[in-house]
Amino acid sequence: MILSPVKKQVTDSHILLSSQITFQTPSLPSMPDTLWFKVAREHEPYISENSLNPFLLAMLFPAMLLGEPIQIMGPVSLELLEGVYSVQHHFNSWFPELKKVTILPDGDEPALPNKIATGQGVCFSGGLDSFYSLKCYLDHPNPRLRPTHLLTALIGPPLPWQREEMFLQMLAHYLPFAHNYGMKIVSPSSNACDFSEKLNLWWGHIAHGVITAAAAHLYPGLWQRVVIPSSHYGFFYPFGSTPFTDPLLGSDMIQLVNHGSSHTRVDKTLAVSQWEPTYSLLNVCARRPHPVMNCGQCEKCWRTMFTLLCAGALERYTTFPYQTNQRGEILLPHWDPTSLIHNDVQAIHQTEVLEFAKRCHQHQVATAISQALDHYHQNIRHQQPTPANRETYSWMR
Repeated sequence: MILSPVKKQVTDSHILLSSQITFQTPSLPSMPDTLWFKVAREHEPYISENSLNPFLLAMLFPAMLLGEPIQIMGPVSLELLEGVYSVQHHFNSWFPELKKVTILPDGDEPALPNKIATGQGVCFSGGLDSFYSLKCYLDHPNPRLRPTHLLTALIGPPLPWQREEMFLQMLAHYLPFAHNYGMKIVSPSSNACDFSEKLNLWWGHIAHGVITAAAAHLYPGLWQRVVIPSSHYGFFYPFGSTPFTDPLLGSDMIQLVNHGSSHTRVDKTLAVSQWEPTYSLLNVCARRPHPVMNCGQCEKCWRTMFTLLCAGALERYTTFPYQTNQRGEILLPHWDPTSLIHNDVQAIHQTEVLEFAKRCHQHQVATAISQALDHYHQNIRHQQPTPANRETYSWMR
């Protein structure tokens, strides 16, 4: 695989940074021949115009899956190169189909941006992890670590909220919130996910971590540090973003921090439920059919709604659908326990919620989760597919 030098195109509204990608593997599916990132024109002083750091990260897993060495025809950070070699070792041990590849740099360190970075960024999706990490850093006793920017990027697969029209609607909801806390939203876009999609690298399990890091590396003159909210909750499992691998994807200019892995999802839900802005903005939905509303039917919605219900906080939220009886009590909706849990990670999350429901004496919730867990262990667990293959997880769509 060859990453060509960065080309820069400027319009009145944005800057397009692109690199031509040349594959060595014959008979590939119809892959794009160019990887691009689009940033707002106002952020031009904060970018490094010739840096291939974001491009290396975005193409790392496609190259590993194909077993192709990466030849980099331009500047890349030596510190990032060191980290990428370590990251390859981790992911190859977890997913052997991702082979370790040689990286051949052909250039110096990237050019410095026009601005010297002073900001602090937090990756933000409007979900539970990002709201939790954001609140922790907004309340941080060291003012130098308080967030100045939210990174909300249009870089994912063709899910509803990753389509431009809905993405812009989502941003419109978050902008007043960010402004109230003295933060700005940075929202680059890219076709990076198209390469992973063509190769069936599942975004939600593997590809998202390095592509999120790539988006952070677009702005070395904007922030010194970017927080990646952790998807781990007190236990480890192979995943695209982990407390071990995310920090390895930083450079001499940008530090990446994985935050929140020491707290369970129930812990985070209880903490976030005390923060009023989340009542109209929290969106945990895996399907995400609306800019801020949750579907109320997917596993992520259920586990969050169950926890909020047990904590007596669900009625605070306008982003979850639920019904009440004549006495104003929230009713547990009708649902099929055979369709709730699909993998071990979800089973671990639901077991945690089950224990919380028992402690809160929410017997109806506990019974519902117990039925779903019994069905999973008896009928589904032994059928688990290869994690790297997105197609086997069609239920997520």
